[in-house]
Amino acid sequence: VLAFHRLAASWPWPISVAYLSTEWHRDRRLGLQLLDVQAQPPPDAHRIVLSVVADRGYRQPQNLFPFNLLRNVAVENCAS
Repeated sequence: VLAFHRLAASWPWPISVAYLSTEWHRDRRLGLQLLDVQAQPPPDAHRIVLSVVADRGYRQPQNLFPFNLLRNVAVENCAS
């Protein structure tokens, strides 16, 4: 998440993030707080669109990470 803060500080355009969550209801409620570092939100948080994606068995038991799914969700929800 710290690397994301550095990226957000240096990237002046909108950012769309897809977050794979094993606790979807909790993480959806937390929203952008998921990206906080030591209670500090990312720089220019108003430019960030966060999509929380439920982990529907990708990591457990299959031990997979759905890169394409997350990319597609982030692209679908980005602001232009």
